[in-house]
Amino acid sequence: LGGGLPGGLGGLPLSHSRAVFISMLPPNISYEELCSAVGEYGPLESVKIIPDKRHGFVNFVDPADALQLMASTGQQVPLRGKPTLLQWGKARPVPNDLLQAIRTGATRSIYVCNVPEGASEAALTAVFSPYGELESVRMVPKKRAAFANYTCVASAIQARERLHGRARPAPFAEAAAAEAASGVPGSGKPLLINFTSSQQNCMRARNGRPPPWHGGAYFERPAKGRGWGGGRGRGFFGGGRGGPSSYGG
Repeated sequence: LGGGLPGGLGGLPLSHSRAVFISMLPPNISYEELCSAVGEYGPLESVKIIPDKRHGFVNFVDPADALQLMASTGQQVPLRGKPTLLQWGKARPVPNDLLQAIRTGATRSIYVCNVPEGASEAALTAVFSPYGELESVRMVPKKRAAFANYTCVASAIQARERLHGRARPAPFAEAAAAEAASGVPGSGKPLLINFTSSQQNCMRARNGRPPPWHGGAYFERPAKGRGWGGGRGRGFFGGGRGGPSSYGG
């Protein structure tokens, strides 16, 4: 399997890849654990775990962020307290329609408003899992809101297209009925969904500490005045060379 950068940063052609291959993952590792370990270095287009082989494939949006991960970690990240080797992988270029969506603000994470009071994480998962594999979900009860983090940007786009501005789906029915009966202000409002930064979520999981080296780090934020819409993309996008082929690229 194609290796990393021989002689430190000597293998510069490989730095044009946006894909990182991870072998010998800890048994039964979760997507949330893997994304928390690598996602703070830049926006991820997709992540895939092959449980029976204990392999992981991580595709960044920007190859510069993949290089930042490899250079600042020494090609190892701690997973469950043990250093785990990173290698360069190979990813196909981001499809043009997906690339355009990313440039206008799409990420793999969405923030959901008007979640019924008392809704459970199980109900949240039931609402959003039909649109793709979820990395994690998190309720924000005091704000009647939630986060849903997918393993790829395309799934988050599909979820937003299907659910934004729509009536609350069936898994929320019981909580929505209880909310309406109790006279909670604003009950019955449709779901409002916007893209948010999974990279910042990863940093919060690490107590807000930035990567060891974060020059040029990129954080997706909705542009001021843009409301429930897109932000801006940046940087260089494209496929890479060398190393194991990456899923979902």
